Order: sequence, then structure tokens, then C-alpha cells
Amino acid sequence: MARRGARQPAPPPTANRHATRWKRARAAATLVAQPRREAGAVLLCVDVGNTTLHLGLFEGERLVHTARCSGDDVLELERFWHEHVEAPLGRISLEGAVLCSVNPKVKIPFCHWAAQRFGTRPLVVGEGLRLPMRLEVDDPAEVGADRIVNAFAAWRLHDAGPIVIADFGTAFTLDVVGADGAYHGGVIAPGVETAARALADRTALLPYVRVEPVEHAIGRNTIDALRGGLWFGLQGLVEALCRQVASELEAEPRWIATGGDARRLVERIPLPFEIRPALTLEGLARAWRETQR
Repeated sequence: MARRGARQPAPPPTANRHATRWKRARAAATLVAQPRREAGAVLLCVDVGNTTLHLGLFEGERLVHTARCSGDDVLELERFWHEHVEAPLGRISLEGAVLCSVNPKVKIPFCHWAAQRFGTRPLVVGEGLRLPMRLEVDDPAEVGADRIVNAFAAWRLHDAGPIVIADFGTAFTLDVVGADGAYHGGVIAPGVETAARALADRTALLPYVRVEPVEHAIGRNTIDALRGGLWFGLQGLVEALCRQVASELEAEPRWIATGGDARRLVERIPLPFEIRPALTLEGLARAWRETQR
């Protein structure tokens, strides 16, 4: 038996490793839903899309920073956070986190990463967070969380309908909010990059081209022919769908455009679009703050 006060031998290295792993697992298992609030803390809003993860940091109602990363880089979130958030802003503390997702393969690892790094699991739209918007559709469970958030954000911005939200992402969507403040469905079509990659993937000889504004539809080579077809074709698709949706409404709608390709596509469409690139993040921030009242 060791004497009282005698120095105890150090445990073997393997024991230290097992103890450390156990402590980490225990810490992760006891995380609370929201972190401790501190002065100067920001709200983290995350839009997990099909191919891109869009982050926004809010101080109150003001969006102070945004960053995007590919969904393929979700396992490198620590590096991304350091390079694109902490490098320009310095170390930050969170008052909360909220997320909407249409991609479970990205949502799940992001939530695990946020829990380990910040001690908070984000509120997730459709799971722990329900938006106060009536969904007048056949099956509400089918509607993408980002589309509901966009509709909610648009209604909170204007408090009058109808409103049509055009979202230019992997898919191009139009979503309708009626004069009654309810979500009434919408339209889904291929987005800019989706159309370009589909041509490259589904044909033997056509290459992938990045869609850029062009002045002429007629191309004298394959690349220019693809660019002309994609640019004017998608522009025509957007305008035709917008006009068809407007014709099915009882009154002329407000038009809001969001998403990564919004500005360059709607600027040539003769409709009075209000461009809000961060509409989804704004909706997430507003929804989170309403739950805190």
C-alpha cells in the first residue's frame, strides 16, 4: 500500500489516451442547445444547399459577414472557418446558431462540427424550429426548408402579397406568397450550373463551360455555341416562367431575387426585381430572434 502523501506513479500512455477520449465524448454528449451569451456575440446562420454551404454572421439585425464553401469541403470546416471567418474577423463568440438544409449529407457533419467547436447545436428549420407560415400545398413535408425560409423572409419584409421569390441556385425556383401570407407553392427548374453540367455529363463530346453573359446567341465554335445557348436559354426560361406565374395570380406581385446567380440573370429581365442575395440568411436570423422573445 502506498504511503499517505507519496507520489503516485503516472498511468500508462494508453490509459491517458482512453481517458482523454472519454472526456471528449462526455463533453460532446452534454452540450446544451444554445451557448452562453456574451457581449459582442454574433448569430450564426447557415443555408445548406445542394452544392454550397452559405454562412452569415449577424449582429442584431445587421449582416456583418458572409462566406461560402462547397458542400464537398464539409469535412474541412475547421480550415474553412479559420481562413474565411477568423482570419478577417478575429476570434468570435456565438449567441446562437440556426440552419436550414436540403442536403442531409452536409447538414449532419456541420452540426457535429458546430457542437464540438462552439458548444452549440444549431436550431434546424423543420426539426427544432417551426416557422409561423401556413403552407397551402398538397404535402408540406415536400417543400424545401430554404424555400419556406425565403417565403417567410419575404413576408416579414413586406407584410403584403402576393410576392414571388426567384432563387437562383443549383435549381431555379419561384415561390409564391399570397395576399393571405401563406405559402402557395411554386416552380422548380434547372439552375445555371446544373444545366451546364448536364450537357457535359450527358453527351459524349460537349465540354463543360462556365455560364457567362454573352452578346450573341450564334456561336462560331462549340464553346461559344454552348455559352450562347445556355445564357439566352436560361434567361428566356426565367422570364417565361415569371410571366406565367404572374398570369396565374390575382394581382401583380412583388418580385424578389436571391441566390448566387440572381444579379447577373435578372438585370436583363424586364421585371421590377428587388435583389437580396442573402434573403435565406435574413429569414433564418429573423426566425431565430422571434423564437427568443
